[in-house]
Amino acid sequence: IGEIAATDLHILIVTKSGAGKSTALKAIVRRIKEDTPASKFGIVDPKTTDWLGLQSEEGVVTYLDQDTQDEQLDAASEQIGHAFQIMKSRIRAVQKVLREGGKRPVFAPQYLILDEWWVLQDMIGSLKRESEFFGMLNQIIAMGREMSVRLILVAQTHLCTQIGFSDPVRGCFSVLAL
Repeated sequence: IGEIAATDLHILIVTKSGAGKSTALKAIVRRIKEDTPASKFGIVDPKTTDWLGLQSEEGVVTYLDQDTQDEQLDAASEQIGHAFQIMKSRIRAVQKVLREGGKRPVFAPQYLILDEWWVLQDMIGSLKRESEFFGMLNQIIAMGREMSVRLILVAQTHLCTQIGFSDPVRGCFSVLAL
């Protein structure tokens, strides 16, 4: 858990249903909070589970408990968009500093956690909103690590064809298979 929590890679946690993905994820989040208290989190959770107190902080945990799938995806998109905007603002800040000859800033880690990815992925596909979600997620995967924006995806498989990401994008993840 310590090694996983300390990595600057995007993480894909995979195993079959009921084998401990959410439990492992909470242990990782707890360790990140202990080791790097300045870390920030954005969590999308379709199951409405306990997030070690993070759910009481404004804007951190997005439970997908809205009435319609469109409303659920709007809520998820807002959380993903928040991480995306943090990454974009950090990119602009780094570019500005580098143009001025300054020292590159160091950012506190920002984690975007998508628990039960298959639930979101299924809704995204059925409502034909792939470009909205995969546009932001692919950019976070491609550029986020350098800006300390990290994605943790929880799924039941690591196969590209089933998680919706291309082979090169999937290659950006460190896989934790339980």
